[in-house]
Amino acid sequence: MSLTENYFSLFGLPEAYTLDTDQLAEKYWLLQRQTHPDRYVGASRRDQLLSAQYAAIVNDAHEVLKSPIKRAIYMLKLRGIELDSQNSSNLAPDFLMQQIELREQIENIKTSDNPSAALDVLADSLGDQLSGFERALDKNFGEASDHSMKDAIETVNKMQFILKLIDEVDSLRDQLLDN
Repeated sequence: MSLTENYFSLFGLPEAYTLDTDQLAEKYWLLQRQTHPDRYVGASRRDQLLSAQYAAIVNDAHEVLKSPIKRAIYMLKLRGIELDSQNSSNLAPDFLMQQIELREQIENIKTSDNPSAALDVLADSLGDQLSGFERALDKNFGEASDHSMKDAIETVNKMQFILKLIDEVDSLRDQLLDN
């Protein structure tokens, strides 16, 4: 294992957006067993430090690859594309209006007759959008052209908005359950 190894290579996975999550989990536990610092308690100080570094890389790589959004951002980074906060300002006005409407919908759910049912409907809708973004990213990264990478950037930015809304829906659901 190399400290500079690509995360996909580290886990023996093809560099593709859609992953075999079972294979990722299996390889993660195997690498954890091999690199965990507890295995190196009696080893030299150098080996203990290397073990800690390797274990940290394995943990970071696993966190990135198991998360659809982090994986997409990482794949863009592998292609020399760094996302910045200004990228989201280039989103289509109709998408941004939709986000405003969805936020208003979340606020209105609090006073609706059946907030739980309304949250379920909204959560399903957001989940469908997220799935659509994931399919688009799979296609974009599969093509890997300049145009498809531009589309991937836009999709990642949209995905970040939807994920924030999903977090808000989950938070509101928790609030309603507490009351």
